[in-house]
Amino acid sequence: MIESAIEVTRERELELALREHQDRLHVAVEGADIETWYYRAGLDKTVIGADGGVVFAPDSRFSGTGEMFGYLQTRVHPDDLTVFREMMVSLVSGGAEHLWEGQFRITVPGGGWRWVRAMGRVIETAPDGTAVAIAGGVNIDITDLTNYQAAIHRANKKLNLLASVTRHDILNQVSAIMLAGELLEMDGYLDGDGELAETIKRIISSAGTIERQILFTQEYQGLGGEADPEWQDVSLLVGKAAKEFEQNGVTVACACEGLAVYADPMFGNVIFNLIDNAIRHGTGTTHVSIGFRDTKTGGILVAEDDGSGVPVDLKERIFNRGFGKNTGFGLFLSREILEITGISIRECGEPGEGARFEMLIPHSGYRIA
Repeated sequence: MIESAIEVTRERELELALREHQDRLHVAVEGADIETWYYRAGLDKTVIGADGGVVFAPDSRFSGTGEMFGYLQTRVHPDDLTVFREMMVSLVSGGAEHLWEGQFRITVPGGGWRWVRAMGRVIETAPDGTAVAIAGGVNIDITDLTNYQAAIHRANKKLNLLASVTRHDILNQVSAIMLAGELLEMDGYLDGDGELAETIKRIISSAGTIERQILFTQEYQGLGGEADPEWQDVSLLVGKAAKEFEQNGVTVACACEGLAVYADPMFGNVIFNLIDNAIRHGTGTTHVSIGFRDTKTGGILVAEDDGSGVPVDLKERIFNRGFGKNTGFGLFLSREILEITGISIRECGEPGEGARFEMLIPHSGYRIA
């Protein structure tokens, strides 16, 4: 009897503890405006809200994922159906380890469309690999965020158009000044060291400086502009860049298999520029390697070579705008591209032993397949 009473007490304690955890989870999920959902082939109840209530429930004739998807897509905006179907097929065919996520518009009670972001994973499969149970969240209403992003894109488009027109007009005027200077030089006005000749030379020099600065704004304008940051396969980017240098006699190795970095679409230009710098400025460079390591403070993507290295007094100056000659894309722009998604870069190689560029990536900015 005593053992039975003790066992009952333990069960009650476990039940109370479980109920307490469920209450805490309910408060957290409800406060975050999150809905969790679950689908199992053959069951009526498919989507469960934060309060445990059924968000929608197809009738019992829906016995497979195909029927479930058919029901779901009746709520999806017609313009998002293609994307929705592709995401669903990816979820089911990806296996139990595959995480699916995406965003689309759905109908809401009372009419109208709202943007949601959703995630899902196959948690059980049949022997033939068919999805039996799918669970997920997070269905979050991101309509306001989506509208804000669209407004920002529209504003950026207008600003870029204004900048392009202004830049074009300025360059036309600069070209007229440069042409006048060339005509004056042909007529002999720049010969000798007279005051008039020196004044004309200063005018031409200033016009040239203005031209270079305006052209730089054209290059800089593309950073963080129309295209959003995206996940990019580092190995593919390195392989693509390495093909451009096959004729230089320099080998490029990459030990980043499966590594993806969340960065601006111009991230590939950064990889290309680091390899190009190693070949162009690293005297005696024969090998460039790209590696990665995971640390407590984030990931570190390393690009190093066996060239002459960077002198101590230049380690920071090489990232300044306009530093050096024939720098092409430039380390300044490379740093700006990386900073768009919170990635920093530094040079920490030993002079005489090769350059070593380290890109520090936040934990949320990389993933390894």
